[in-house]
Amino acid sequence: MPRIVALEWDSQEARVIVARLPKVRSREPAVVLEHAFDVDLAPRDSGGAVTETPVASRIRAALDSRGIGRGDVLVAIGRGNIELRMLSLPPAPPEELPTLVRFQAQRQFSQVADDWPLDFLPMGEESSGSQRVLAAALPPQTMRQIIETCAAADLKVTRLTLRAAEAGWLLSRQRQLLERGVTLFIDPLADEADLTVVDGEQVAVMRTVKLPEKSSESSLAAALLGEARRTMAAAQNQLGGRQVEQIVLCGANEENEQLAARLGEVLALPVELFQPFAGFELAGDLKRRLPRHPGRYAPLLGMLQAEAESAHPIDFLHPRQPPARQNRKRQLAFAGAAAAILLLLLAGWTWTSLSALDAELRDLQQQRADNLPLVEKAEALRSQQAELDAWGASDIDWLAELREMSADFPPPEVAILAKLQWVAKEAGGEMLFEGGVAGPEVLTRMEAALRDERHPEVAARGGQLNSDNAPYELPFRASLKVEAADVEARLRQRMEAGEEDSP
Repeated sequence: MPRIVALEWDSQEARVIVARLPKVRSREPAVVLEHAFDVDLAPRDSGGAVTETPVASRIRAALDSRGIGRGDVLVAIGRGNIELRMLSLPPAPPEELPTLVRFQAQRQFSQVADDWPLDFLPMGEESSGSQRVLAAALPPQTMRQIIETCAAADLKVTRLTLRAAEAGWLLSRQRQLLERGVTLFIDPLADEADLTVVDGEQVAVMRTVKLPEKSSESSLAAALLGEARRTMAAAQNQLGGRQVEQIVLCGANEENEQLAARLGEVLALPVELFQPFAGFELAGDLKRRLPRHPGRYAPLLGMLQAEAESAHPIDFLHPRQPPARQNRKRQLAFAGAAAAILLLLLAGWTWTSLSALDAELRDLQQQRADNLPLVEKAEALRSQQAELDAWGASDIDWLAELREMSADFPPPEVAILAKLQWVAKEAGGEMLFEGGVAGPEVLTRMEAALRDERHPEVAARGGQLNSDNAPYELPFRASLKVEAADVEARLRQRMEAGEEDSP
């Protein structure tokens, strides 16, 4: 089982878990925890600040004292280090979501640029049909600082995740704790607390708040009560009026029992205590003694379990990406060559078939004088030949039609195509398509641009304006009639075009 380190830190301490994960398709236990400890990062002198070098050196010293060499590390970062926003997107297939999310994020986020790592969580569809995603963006300088700090501690960052999302994902695996419904998960850390709303297996809201310095039990309870109310209000708005139905407090100890009683009394909600180490296999000293404040390790435990299952909600090092773009020129060249070969094969097959039919017809005509019933067979063969001729005359080059439509279609800034259907008919065919445009004038221009001699009938009908789908506010449906072209004439045009394009 390969060994891996899970790490996160704030201004007061670093929290570390060293674990062994199973190999792919292994029957070994999912995760075996070997070490779990915290590293003091508080300034050594009054008023001093902890710089990156001391963080790395203190983490490295703590690992060396336990005989842990250099290796891979999973790093969780707090909500305060990122930009987080709920986005509403028009309906689109999953492979187009990464591009749509980045485009929309650059419009709605305050600072996100092209070089910002950006990942997202799909959150389902709205009643209007649009899609919701929770987008998270990380400043590139923050990523560099984290990677350089870990490198100074002889650790190679292989995952860079969102702390609250990993903790919420860990809780979502505890189905017995989520039976009451929407849950507010509170995880008090050293100097801040994560408040995460979990709806079933989905993280709906994530907030991180600062805790009062040198907080007493009463001041901590007061601070968390206020922040819990704000988080519950945000969740109710986010979940379409549904309310938080229970609270789960991370860490099962006497201090949290008193805090849970206070939260339940004031908020009038059931409060459960959650021991995040429960369910994991422990090794070494961890079997006898858990670390101080075990509740603070929920994000690291969630990160390790997600790594074992390859299911990280957010990963800034490996964000969701659109499929690799293909070379359009090469793709069109291949498509043209394939179409030409197909036409040549079709012509050759047709010629061979007709030659065979002609030969068989001659034989039948020779036999007709001796055997009159064979005339009926010859007539049947003539009928088959006529059907082949009719099929060839009505054939449509759909690839060429698609290329011509793409050239005449409005640019993507003002129009988007959501659905395309080809319908072949006895003479010609029809293209049916749906999508959205920026306004009626774009729809009028599109209709005029698509109409020509071979496409005399173009009909487009707009729907009701919907500003939530900006910039494609006007949905539309359209049809484009395609007249059949002569197969031999189209083949001759392709061959002439090939000769003109040849060097």
